[in-house]
Parts: sequence; structure tokens; C-alpha cells
Amino acid sequence: MEKCRILSLRRVNDLEVEQDLGFQQRMWAFERAGWIVMLLVISAALAGFFGGGPLSLATARADDGLLTLRYERFGRRGADSVITLEIQPAAVRNGEVAAWVSSDYMDGMKLDQLSPMPDSVEAKGEGFLYTFLARNPKEALTVTFDFTPSALGLLPGRVSLNGGEILSFRHFFFP
Repeated sequence: MEKCRILSLRRVNDLEVEQDLGFQQRMWAFERAGWIVMLLVISAALAGFFGGGPLSLATARADDGLLTLRYERFGRRGADSVITLEIQPAAVRNGEVAAWVSSDYMDGMKLDQLSPMPDSVEAKGEGFLYTFLARNPKEALTVTFDFTPSALGLLPGRVSLNGGEILSFRHFFFP
């Protein structure tokens, strides 16, 4: 037996109009849910959930205060991504400072630019050791890595100075 929909006829001037109030109410509820979902997506984007906003900006600081890492938690594959290391003058040894970056992080990225240019780069352990000359031993050294992500999803990274405390961080890259 086939289920019948009950439609009511309503007279509007000279017209008889079919109406299904139950269906119409379900459609209104579905429409309201759609508006709420769109509002949530727009709010998340403005807050930086998809990159470039206050939710995305992150800072990690070593316990000894010698290294501060600034990065964005969220980004897009193929779009520019930047991590900044701020190295305090107390970390300088013999006019140099060595920053180690894990290879698992570097494998998911294409390094586009590094500023300032390191004095030397070598593979060390499970990462790469970048040695920088300290131009002014009384000022903090800011090192900027400009990357283009080639990975999708969660990409963990680790950074340390002169073999000291390791700072862990995570990026999430959307397609």
C-alpha cells in the first residue's frame, strides 16, 4: 500500500492552492540549519581557523627564554607559510648560534627562502643544523623560514638551539 501525502486546498482569490504544511516546516528547519552552518564556517574563517587570523597565530617559548618560535597553526597546501625564530643574545656562543629543525618537518615543506642566510647547514641526527653568525651580540637574532607546504593534514615539527631544549609545534594544512 502506498503512503499518501495529505494536501490541503486553500482558496486564494480565484485559485485553489495545494499546501503541505508539514513539508514546508521541515524545509524551513533545514534552511535554518544551513544558515547556522554557513555562519559557523564564516566565523571560523574570520577567527583564523583556515589561516591568517588570531586563532591561527601561535607562539612557543623555551623554558630558558632563549628561543621564541612564532608560526601559524593552520595553512593551505601550496600557500606561503612562515616560521620565525627569535634567538636571544645569551644563546650566542663564540659569535655563532646553531638552530636545529627536525627533518620530518622539513620533508613536508619546500624551503623557499631563509633570512638571514646561514653560515653553514648540515644534517645532524633527525634534522638539519643551521649555523648563523651573530652580527650584533647584544641584539636578538630573528631567523625567518619561508616555506611552501607540500604536505596535507597535520605536520609536526621540532626546533632547538645549540642542542638544548626542543620546542615541538604542529601545523595543519588544508588542501
